[in-house]
Amino acid sequence: MSTHTRFQLPSNIEPLLTYADVAHLLGVTPRTIQRYVKEGWLRPRRFSRRTVRFRRADVERFFDQVKNSPGQNIETHHHMAGQLSLPLSKS
Repeated sequence: MSTHTRFQLPSNIEPLLTYADVAHLLGVTPRTIQRYVKEGWLRPRRFSRRTVRFRRADVERFFDQVKNSPGQNIETHHHMAGQLSLPLSKS
């Protein structure tokens, strides 16, 4: 009988999110998240050409900016390519 220990991140390390995770949180498709990245509205952490992750704090900041912008919301935001004037600040 073997015992397996499940690895847990230390409490001071924030888990990173995939495109699918972010899309689920925001209620949009992963393709929409790709557009947000292309437009500079979300900034992922790149670990390789194909491995991309997002900090939850960055996603929450983006959501708050959209939510608090007059006349904008997450449902209509992806139709406004090129019009958002609130890119995330560099952390």
